[in-house]
Amino acid sequence: MNLSTEGVTLNAAFINDVLNYYDKDEYKDLHAIADGYDLSSSDNRIPMKVYNDLCNWIEKALGKFNLILLIS
Repeated sequence: MNLSTEGVTLNAAFINDVLNYYDKDEYKDLHAIADGYDLSSSDNRIPMKVYNDLCNWIEKALGKFNLILLIS
């Protein structure tokens, strides 16, 4: 089974939901993951990889529990 997310996109709203939870000045590395993508409209399409990278960064840098709180 191919688990690749190549070509898979999601609305920018999902990226903004994650980023809005974390202050940009305090979590610059996290916000940098989405640099270069147009998040100005919630309907803009963003690669799924960006969302996965955000979640991976949060889990590694802040711990799994922090990610669980974000999603719940």
